Amino acid sequence: AAAQTLALTEYKLTLKAAPPLLVNWRNFAYTDGSVLANASEGQPGIGAAVYIPSWPARQRQSTTIPISCIHNNDPVDLSCFNTISRAELSAIHVAVEEGHKTLCAATDTINIATDSLGSMHAISKAINRPQDVQEHRHRHLLESIAKQIEATPAVVHIWKVKSHIGIVGNELADAAAVSVAAGETLDCHCYNEQSNNRSEMYWPHVVEVIEEPNATNGTVTARTQYRPVSDLTDALKATAHAIKKLGRANLDGIYASSWRSMHANIAHQYSHMFLTSTTVTHQTRKLMLQYRWGILPTRRWLHKCNLAPDKQCPLCGEEDGGHHALSSCGNVSTAVTTRHNDAGTEIVEAILKGDKGGDMILSDVGIRRRRAAAELPDTLQMCRYIRDADLPGYIPRAASTAVSQYTGSVPDAFLVTNEGGKNSYYIVEVKHCRDTDYAQQETRAHEQHTRLKE
Repeated sequence: AAAQTLALTEYKLTLKAAPPLLVNWRNFAYTDGSVLANASEGQPGIGAAVYIPSWPARQRQSTTIPISCIHNNDPVDLSCFNTISRAELSAIHVAVEEGHKTLCAATDTINIATDSLGSMHAISKAINRPQDVQEHRHRHLLESIAKQIEATPAVVHIWKVKSHIGIVGNELADAAAVSVAAGETLDCHCYNEQSNNRSEMYWPHVVEVIEEPNATNGTVTARTQYRPVSDLTDALKATAHAIKKLGRANLDGIYASSWRSMHANIAHQYSHMFLTSTTVTHQTRKLMLQYRWGILPTRRWLHKCNLAPDKQCPLCGEEDGGHHALSSCGNVSTAVTTRHNDAGTEIVEAILKGDKGGDMILSDVGIRRRRAAAELPDTLQMCRYIRDADLPGYIPRAASTAVSQYTGSVPDAFLVTNEGGKNSYYIVEVKHCRDTDYAQQETRAHEQHTRLKE
C-alpha cells in the first residue's frame, strides 16, 4: 500500500497543472424555464427562475429568483404564448436586469448560463437581424431583451450549458422553475412583458365554431371565433392541407368526378393497398397511378402531347388508351388471363385456409397453377365441370343433378354449406374492372350467377 501511495504521488507530480477557469462558476446567473405538458386546473403550467450562487470572497449570498411569466392577455389560445421559449427568454431577461446588482460590480461583465440554444439564437437574431423576428411569437420579448443588453454598460455574455447533467446552478434554477409552473411557489417575480399577438400584421387564422350550452333554458348557442395559427411552418401546413390539399386541380374533370362519385362505394383499404405494399415495385406503383388518373403513356396520351403520330394501338390498330392497354387489346389477352388466374388463385387459397375451406367443391380458377404446385403431369386433364360425385350428400337430388349437368361458364369457386339443416350456396367469381366503373362487370357476374342458379 505504501508503494502504491508513493507511485501515485510521483505520478501526480508529473501531471501538468490544470488550466485556469475562463470564468469563475460563481460569477454566473443560471437561468431555466419550465412548461408542464399536463397542467391541472389551478396550476400556472409555466414558470422560470434565475439562480445566482454565493461567493464568499465577494461577501455575496446565493439568490434564487422564481419568476411568474404566464401570459394572460390572449382570450383565444394561451398555449400559443405560454411556451418553453417564453419561459427561457423571461429568465434570461430577468438575469440581465439582475446582473447590474450582483454580477458586474467587480468584473464589469454579466455571465448568464442557459440550456436553451434556441433562445440564444433568437436573441442573437433580434440584435443582429431585427427584421427577421417580426413574425416571431415572442417578438416584443426579444426586442426588450435586445434593448436591455444594448443599454447595459457591462458586457453581457450568454453561455450554453448542458441540461440535467449535474451542473449545480442549472439544476437549482430548473427546480425553482418547475416549482413555479406547478403552483408550489407563490412569492414570485412577476414578469409581464408581452409576447406578440400579431395584431398589427396580417396573420392567418383558423375559423372555429364554439358551442356554448345555456344552463337556464337548455339551448346551445354557436359562436364563431378566429384562432391564429401558432406558426407559419408546420401549424399552417397542417391547417391548409385539410382545406387546400387539392390545390388548383380541376375538380370537374371526368377522373376527379368519377372518383368523387365512387368515394363512398370503394373499399379504400384494399383499393389503395398497392401504394404501401412491399410486394409491388416502384415502377408498377407508378404505372398504376398513371392509369388511375389517365396519364398512362399510351399512344392516345402521347398523341395528345404531340409525341406520337396517331392514337392507334401499335399491336392491334384500334384506338389506344389506358383501359385498352390493360384489358381490351386482343394481343394482351394472355396477360389478362394470367392476371385473372393469379388473383383468383390467391383468393381460392385464402378460402381453403379458412373455416370454409372444407365447403369448397369446385375451384376452377388457376387450376394449372395448382396442378403445377402439386407436380401433376400436364397430360392429366382435370374436369372443370361439377361432377355429381363431388357434391355433398345433403344436397337435394334434383339440385345435384342440375348442377352436375351444367355445362355453361363455370364459376371460379363454388362452396356448399349446411348449417342447421339449411343449405347455403356460395358462388365466387373474380372480375377485373376499374374502381370507378364496375357496373358492366357486375352485370356480367349477376347474369352468370342467374344462369347457374336456374
